[in-house]
Amino acid sequence: PRPPISHPARQAAPAPPPPFPPPGTPADGAARAVGAGELVAGAVALTGPGWLGGIAAALAYGAFTVFVLAVRNRGLPECACFGTGGGPPGLRHALADAALAAGAAGAAVAGAPSWPDLVRAAPWTGAATAVLAGAVYLTLQGGSVAPSATGPLQRVAGRELGRGEVAVVFLSTTCLTCHEVWAALARNRGAVPGAARTLVVTHGPATDRPELVRELAGRHIATVADDQAWADLGVRVAPAVVVVHDGHIRTTAVVGGWDELVRLLGGS
Repeated sequence: PRPPISHPARQAAPAPPPPFPPPGTPADGAARAVGAGELVAGAVALTGPGWLGGIAAALAYGAFTVFVLAVRNRGLPECACFGTGGGPPGLRHALADAALAAGAAGAAVAGAPSWPDLVRAAPWTGAATAVLAGAVYLTLQGGSVAPSATGPLQRVAGRELGRGEVAVVFLSTTCLTCHEVWAALARNRGAVPGAARTLVVTHGPATDRPELVRELAGRHIATVADDQAWADLGVRVAPAVVVVHDGHIRTTAVVGGWDELVRLLGGS
């Protein structure tokens, strides 16, 4: 039988993994540039002239199409680009991006009105469009993205949780925010301030390479790889946490990083 979760032995902490992508590297610069480009394209598409907004959106979706086609066979985790549960980037994502790029290009050629022009000319139509866009977004997200599990929980992936409070943290090796949490956990010798014990759950080897998990976990982070645990607890986005107290789920959440995880658990 597998041993219960316990605090790792107090020994010299290994050097924490570097942030991913490492600051100042070309990968870091590319990631920041892509994010900035998305913001600029979205702002232009929303507020600029109709033809310019169409071109901005077409270029953005065209770039996404090329990117997805380039990485779709690299074993990436779920991207949530078109809502949770959409799976990793694949051919259907590329086809959807290509269709959106074509639609945006068509709107630019046809001279479709910009959003401000539409609101000024037909306020009710503009309001209805905003409501419809919001409804589509909520539908794609499937409501909350937090883990959906509730009720009693005595074990995770065969590990007995026992009594007291346990933070079951779901991390991936390919999620950028997850790498921040991995590094902070290494600095804290596998513990989250505010939680009595911590267990990290990763995906199986098809998504999270075991050798990379071992490198990130070091000697102090208790980990288990189990795709079924993600499905059973309704975890669709990482980093996520399921807080269990005396065998019952107290709260679940998707966290935006280490600081948010610590605040959630009442640590400092």
